[in-house]
Amino acid sequence: MLQRLITELERVTKQLSEIDKVVAQQALDDPRALKLMTIPGVSSVVASSVLAPSTTSHASSHRISSAATSV
Repeated sequence: MLQRLITELERVTKQLSEIDKVVAQQALDDPRALKLMTIPGVSSVVASSVLAPSTTSHASSHRISSAATSV
């Protein structure tokens, strides 16, 4: 049973890594996020989180959800 849990943890860790890459790339593609990331301590994840409520693009939310399901 422990091995099964370890395998599941490794799978979820890999999924999170892939999602982190997608979020980071989206932040690098967004000039608003780049500007936020000039503030010390603001990473791509933080910048994306701050900008998420103002995002109305269906394409960006589709990229994240497809990345989450494709792994």
